[in-house]
Amino acid sequence: MNHSLIAVRYAQALFKIAREKGLENQIHDNMNLINKTLNESSDLKLFLLSPIQKNSEKKRVLTTLFQQFIHEISLKFLDLIVTKKRENFLQQIIIDYDTLYKQSRNIKSVIFITAVKLNENIVPEIKAIIEKAFESTIELTLKVDEQLLGGFVITVDGKLLDASIAHKLLNLKKKLLN
Repeated sequence: MNHSLIAVRYAQALFKIAREKGLENQIHDNMNLINKTLNESSDLKLFLLSPIQKNSEKKRVLTTLFQQFIHEISLKFLDLIVTKKRENFLQQIIIDYDTLYKQSRNIKSVIFITAVKLNENIVPEIKAIIEKAFESTIELTLKVDEQLLGGFVITVDGKLLDASIAHKLLNLKKKLLN
């Protein structure tokens, strides 16, 4: 079975349960916490992926780590992942759950790259313009890339719009060379 399909199916199952229980937000927060913990602890990640470690030990560690911080459904989900030996898919499952969550809430991830740091007063205005253009709530990530020279590059759900001066100069160079 395709590895990405495995992750998608687990994410869909978790999302379906969360939606039935009205816990999509809480489970989403739980998955973000788990993902953040895995990203910050390479030891935990290696431990979970180790074929030498017993499932019972993995379950004990996960329960000890997360029991006080996540919903019982999320804890049972982690237990299921270990039982089915799907630990290597956990972070992709979390990413896929996040995608399902955002789709259900009409939330788009936007990366807005400029040549200089934007004035904080203009950020809400930019966000409002993008939300109106896409008729969605957006999660805005601001980045600075001095090589742009000016203008901006915007990425919305993986689609790129390059309105930078560097891009325009490159296009002009191509036209002049042809």
